[in-house]
Amino acid sequence: MDLKLIGPSALITGSTSGIGSAVARALAREGATVIVHGRSEARARAVTSTIAEAGGLAHYAPGDLNREADARAAIAQALNALDQIDIGK
Repeated sequence: MDLKLIGPSALITGSTSGIGSAVARALAREGATVIVHGRSEARARAVTSTIAEAGGLAHYAPGDLNREADARAAIAQALNALDQIDIGK
C-alpha cells in the first residue's frame, strides 16, 4: 500500500495494543510520524520502539483520556514532539 504519507503526523489514541497499534505501525510504515497513545507509558514506549526499530518515526504521549488533565497533558506532549497533528484517530 502506498498512501504517500511522507511528512504528516498522526496521533493515534489507544495505540498501545490491538487495532490501534496496527494502525500506528501501518501509518509509520507509510511515512507518517506517529504519536503513540495509551494509558500505559511502558506499552506506549514499547510500540514506539517497535516502530523505530522498523525505521519509522514515532513518539509517545501516555495518559487516560477519561481524565481531563491526562488528556490535556497527552495533547501537549504530542504537540511538544511535533509542530502540529495532521491525522487524528
